[in-house]
Amino acid sequence: MRFKKVILNNFGVYHETEISLVTPFTIVDARGGNAGKTVIDAIVGVLFGCPPGRRGEFSRYAPSAAGERFSASLFLTTENGKEFLIGKDFHREELEVFQEEDFSLTLLPPTSLMEILYNELKTLNPIDFEALFVFNRGPVEIRLDSPILRDQLNKIQSRGIHWEAVEEMLAAPPVAAAETESETAETEREIITSVYPLPPGETGGEPGDTGTAGADAEAVEAALLALEVIQARRREVEEKIKELRSQNARRYELEAELERVKAEREALAPYEPFVADGSRITVEELSRQLAAIELERKYLEEKIREKRESEESVQREIRLLQEKIEAFPKEFMDPGLQDEVRILVQQKEEKLYLLRRLEEQLKLYGGRKGILGLGGRRAEITELEERIARQLDEISGIRNRLNTLLKGRSAEDFLEEVKLQKKYLADLEKLERSPEGEKNDYEAQHRELLRQEEETRGKMRDLLARAGSEEYETIKEKVKRLSLLKKRENELQSEVAALEAGVSAESLGTLEAERKRLEEEEKEQEKTVELEKKRAAQEREAREKAEARRREAEKAQSRADYLPEADKEAAGEESFAASYLRLVKLVDGLTGGKYNGVLPEFREGGIDLLVREKATASWISQQILPPETGNLIRMAFRVFLARLHTPARSFPLLFEAPPVHGSREEGERVLALLEEAFPEVQIIAFLTEAA
Repeated sequence: MRFKKVILNNFGVYHETEISLVTPFTIVDARGGNAGKTVIDAIVGVLFGCPPGRRGEFSRYAPSAAGERFSASLFLTTENGKEFLIGKDFHREELEVFQEEDFSLTLLPPTSLMEILYNELKTLNPIDFEALFVFNRGPVEIRLDSPILRDQLNKIQSRGIHWEAVEEMLAAPPVAAAETESETAETEREIITSVYPLPPGETGGEPGDTGTAGADAEAVEAALLALEVIQARRREVEEKIKELRSQNARRYELEAELERVKAEREALAPYEPFVADGSRITVEELSRQLAAIELERKYLEEKIREKRESEESVQREIRLLQEKIEAFPKEFMDPGLQDEVRILVQQKEEKLYLLRRLEEQLKLYGGRKGILGLGGRRAEITELEERIARQLDEISGIRNRLNTLLKGRSAEDFLEEVKLQKKYLADLEKLERSPEGEKNDYEAQHRELLRQEEETRGKMRDLLARAGSEEYETIKEKVKRLSLLKKRENELQSEVAALEAGVSAESLGTLEAERKRLEEEEKEQEKTVELEKKRAAQEREAREKAEARRREAEKAQSRADYLPEADKEAAGEESFAASYLRLVKLVDGLTGGKYNGVLPEFREGGIDLLVREKATASWISQQILPPETGNLIRMAFRVFLARLHTPARSFPLLFEAPPVHGSREEGERVLALLEEAFPEVQIIAFLTEAA
């Protein structure tokens, strides 16, 4: 793809301006400080539209007057020699694509631009286009927000870098003009095999080697697995022995404690009536019952009071609701009237919405102009005005009908009042209906609690009379102790029973014999594992020696045999190695022969470029170089990535300003070196008139 001409209509500082792009340097008007950037943004806008995140920046190019045209057009030639004219109206976001055939223009669908861009540049994203083909003023950036640029870097990273092969190529003298085609092909093969390592499964080795190594590993693994099974079984038996001994010791301790608890409980047997009998009559229990009855009685007394207040409140609420319902006219509660009002309100809203849409269309037709300056559409305007008049008449009729039905009331207020009256009726019905589940006879429950309280107090008096002259505190302490003893006795009996039930049927002697047998079997298996490891190590050492001899013999042949770029070369595309050699030539010329190789170093969160210093054959980061040198190296690497990505042979490089600071002669020298290394590239650099 090559650009021929760009035409700007009220784009920034340019008004009806035609700029030729067929020369390496393009002179643009110097009235704006960013004249070159303006032209590049116009080209990007025509091809891709406004880039994401830059809509505010593009809006500054628009003319201040609303009626003026805001557009741009671009002439270009594709790889197959076809010429196209692409026009973009930025106000209306309309795109027109024409193909030039025999001094005539044929209009194509706007989607044809996507096919052109993908076939020529293999991208439809303005971010990718700017990251690969546009060089703005200032330091050159390698933008990792570009998906295509990241994809190219990931391909290089996935291939890997064979540093030894790269060093051999870069250490060789520059390719002379008289170098034969066979020597060039051999150099390309070195680079290709350096960055395209042999895939898994093609590293060499005699057939059957992998199987032999696998068999050795399997034998050792099987022996180790058998040893682990024996060890696991031995540990399991030891755990059982330990658990059985622990259970027996614990059972003996619990049985002894159980005997002590029983003896102490029997000594306190006279106080059993104070602890518990069949009816749970105890001092503590009766005290608890009295407290609970008293709390429940107070709760019921509060409920009785609340119930009386609630009934009075409900009656007041019923009277208020009846007054509100009677104040609303009964004829307005007619369902037929309500449905008719709702339908009329809905029709009015729909016609008002349609009226607004028609008025908006009328405004658009009244002030719209085409790209080529066509006038408004009179027939459409007349039809819109007639439709607006009909809508106004229909809306007026609906309003008159609503006014008649509602006797001057607002339809919205009427519907809201109807909704409110229905709520009043529903609330009144709820209040007048007494739910069955809410009927509670609190008075009867209160009388029953008074009876239970008197009965419990009588039981308490009878129980205390049994104590005779003994102090109440003494009785209380002994009763508390007796309760604890009874509880502890039950717990001990449960634990002893559980331990007796959990004892394994295998005796301790049987388990001890099993453990001894497993220990002997484990020692025998350990000897077997050591023998298998020694035999596997001897066989592996022999295979490694044979493999080393074979690899030395086939090292040169493996590189020549594997050439994954061969299919691309057959199809007419440039190989990775050829592009890299051109990058080396460009860097050598840009740095005056001081540096030649460039390779990316991938780091967490980004990349860095390493350059090779010819004098010392050492690789250093471009970040420690002078800013001007680092800028040129990044520029060369970006051109290299663009060449790898672009399917078309020819593609444009847009420079907002000369790629280096200083004189125009220095800028032309840099661009000449770029054109010499990549002669198929169209270089467009913008200079102001002052320059």
